[in-house]
Amino acid sequence: MNSLANIGETVQSPEFQARFDDVVSGTARRNHSYIVYKDAQKRTVREYPATEEIFEVSADDKTLTLLSVHGVPVAPADAIVVEATPYRFPQPVLAAH
Repeated sequence: MNSLANIGETVQSPEFQARFDDVVSGTARRNHSYIVYKDAQKRTVREYPATEEIFEVSADDKTLTLLSVHGVPVAPADAIVVEATPYRFPQPVLAAH
C-alpha cells in the first residue's frame, strides 16, 4: 500500500502518467471537449482528442492556430486560424415546448 511519503514517486511513474493521460483524454473525447497544456516548445495548446487536432492558443486567448491533425504536423503556410471559443463542435439546439 502506498503512503503519503511516496505519493510523489507514484505520481511521477510512467505507469501512473500513462493511465492519467488515458483517463483525461478519454473523458475529453467522450465529451467532445479539449485539454489545455504547455507543449515541449512552451506553447499553450488545445488538444481535441475526438478529432486528433492540436491548436496553439494565442497569447490573448482569442485565436487558435492549427498545429497538427492525426499526429501529422500542418505546414505553416497551411495553418488555419480560428476564433477561440469554448465549443469546437456544434452545440445541440433545444426544441421549444
